[in-house]
Amino acid sequence: MDDYLDSDPVDNQGDCSFTGVWHSSKSVLQWLLEEYHCQTTNTNTTAPLWNNVLELGAGTGWLGISLLQNIHDIQELCLTDSKATGAVQWTQANLDSAKSQGLLHLERASVVPMDWKDSEQIEHAANLHSWDLMIRSDLIYTEEGVGWLAKAMASLLNFSKERRQQRPASRIVYGHTHGRIPELDQKWEQQLHAVGLTWNILERIPVIGWEGRSTVIMEIFCQA
Repeated sequence: MDDYLDSDPVDNQGDCSFTGVWHSSKSVLQWLLEEYHCQTTNTNTTAPLWNNVLELGAGTGWLGISLLQNIHDIQELCLTDSKATGAVQWTQANLDSAKSQGLLHLERASVVPMDWKDSEQIEHAANLHSWDLMIRSDLIYTEEGVGWLAKAMASLLNFSKERRQQRPASRIVYGHTHGRIPELDQKWEQQLHAVGLTWNILERIPVIGWEGRSTVIMEIFCQA
């Protein structure tokens, strides 16, 4: 199920970026669940510390809600999106609808406005918890948006670094579908470098029905 709504909570002004679930979100969920399973069933490794999870640009909130349904170790899930576009209202309505349908553990989920251009909102979201994991996929639609997203990620990681001290660093796991908007693929990597971030490619998952395209699962972190 992509969302839990029977009707549109706000007028999206023709912007469908936050009203559905991208294939890449399902790829990120698949990767996270497989990693969690591998870590928790391997006696030689420590289970990943995913007590507190933040979702960037949550839209319907499907990715975070689905992760919470499958990983009960998560104690706090924060779904964030922009109030200016109406996206965060969509997120809240979808979460409320999911709760009304009796989905488990959703008392652990909350919705917080976070516009990537608003430094105060970013700092507020960053300081709500010492986030173990930050997730999302395919949030890039414009050249301007590429820059704001990279800056927001850098700010979140830097705020988290100050809070976590001796604990393992926060992780951003992000799915980027190469070829979805080809002219932004290289720009995305350039902007990450420009704000002091680097990444590891964790997996490439082919997009069914889109020949030559794959969702690249990236772990993004601050350069040493």
